[in-house]
Amino acid sequence: MNNPTPLRVLLVDDQALFRKEIVSLPGKAPGFSVVGEDSTGREALEKARELQADGRVYAAASQRDAAAPRPTDLSAREQEVLALVAQGKSNKEIGAAIAIAENTVKNHLKSILEKLHLGNRVQAATYAFRQGLAGQGE
Repeated sequence: MNNPTPLRVLLVDDQALFRKEIVSLPGKAPGFSVVGEDSTGREALEKARELQADGRVYAAASQRDAAAPRPTDLSAREQEVLALVAQGKSNKEIGAAIAIAENTVKNHLKSILEKLHLGNRVQAATYAFRQGLAGQGE
């Protein structure tokens, strides 16, 4: 099986410890490559413009909200899909791993993003790591 190019991620968080924790994850999440980090949105926008010259970059900002959705808001299958997303698996690989169609994976991912109020799979993967869900899909 060929290895797809990892998603390039720019971390944005005002807590250096959180950024350090996420930066240490590449070995655990081979589908992601951290290409930069910043503590403010303004700095991140500037860095993102610089990094865009090399291709697409996703910004992953943390969400600190006491009323944020909990992993229990997800079905068991959605938690399984989320864990595999956090491992850097593609929709096709996730479908093969848990014996469902790729379109079903897409439906689950859409539901996950809506339930957790997230914008993309990078934010979903970051959420999974922060909630300790990243290793559940193995």
